[in-house]
Amino acid sequence: VFTGANLELDAIAANGDLRFAYDRPTPLLDAALTIPVLDLNPYLPKAEADQSPAGAPTEWSDAPLDLSVLALFDAELDAEVGELRFNDVVVTDAQLDATLSDGRLSATLPGFGLYGGRGSASLVANSRSTVPSYSFQGRLETLQAQPFLDAAAGFDRLRGIGTLTLDVTGSGESPAAIMNGLQGQGQFDFAEGAIVGVNLARVIRGVLTAVENRELPQGFGDTEETDFSA
Repeated sequence: VFTGANLELDAIAANGDLRFAYDRPTPLLDAALTIPVLDLNPYLPKAEADQSPAGAPTEWSDAPLDLSVLALFDAELDAEVGELRFNDVVVTDAQLDATLSDGRLSATLPGFGLYGGRGSASLVANSRSTVPSYSFQGRLETLQAQPFLDAAAGFDRLRGIGTLTLDVTGSGESPAAIMNGLQGQGQFDFAEGAIVGVNLARVIRGVLTAVENRELPQGFGDTEETDFSA
C-alpha cells in the first residue's frame, strides 16, 4: 500500500494512493490519483510524412490491436485529471472511473469540460472473446463549435453553440475492421452561430448576374458569413 505517493511516468506526474493485491489469481491494482496533465500524444501512432493534411480523410489501419495487456492484471481506478490532451483536443477537469477485470475494461467520464461545454462519456473494451468488441456513449452540451472542430478536424468554418450525442458499438481486430463494422447512432445540432466564409443571401442575389457575366457570384471570402439560429 502506498499512501500519498508521488508517481512519474515519462512526462506524466501523479499523486495519490495505490494498493497492490497479489493474493488472488490475477493481481489487482487499486488506485485513487490526481493527475494535473495527462498528455496521450507521445503514445499515439506517429503520423507518416505522406499522410493527408490535418482535417483530410485518412485510411484506417489494418494493423492488429494488441489488447493482451488487459489480461495481465485487474484494476480499479479513480482519477481526477486537470487537463487531458489527445492530438490537438484538450479536455479539462475530467473525472475518470475505470474497472479492468478479466480482460474487460470499462471506463466512465461522469464529467469533463471541453471548449466551453460540459460532457460525459463511457467506453468499454472487451478482449474476452475471440474478436474484441467495443462500445462508446457520449454527450456534450453548450460546446463552442469553432475551436472544437478546428482542433478535432482542422475545420474552422462553423461558429455556434453545439450539442452532440453518440452511441456506437463495434468489433474487430484492427481499427479498419472496427470502423467498417461500426453500428449505432449519433446526433448534433448547433444554434446561434454562423457559417464562416460565405454569405448565402448575397450569393443567391448575385447568381443571375454571375451567370450573365460568366464569373463566380460575390459573397465568398474570409470576411463573409451566414448567420443561423439553428
